Amino acid sequence: MLGKLRLLLASRKLFNNWLEAGFRFNLVKYKVVRNGVIVKCDGRRYELSPRAYGWILRANVRGVVKGVLCSNYLTVNLNLG
Repeated sequence: MLGKLRLLLASRKLFNNWLEAGFRFNLVKYKVVRNGVIVKCDGRRYELSPRAYGWILRANVRGVVKGVLCSNYLTVNLNLG
């Protein structure tokens, strides 16, 4: 439970609707709703699969994600060095 909370709180730095996206992630993951997780960044909306959203959050907690770039596509900047 603490790990899930840590993931949710870490997403505050990445997405404007971090709380809503976290709830939606769990609803999609447990098949309560269909489609993907909607994230908002700089006024734009992106739909991510639960797998992609979870990967971004786990990578962010590990310190691998430097940030996200919100343009025509959502781009995740990684620090792999």
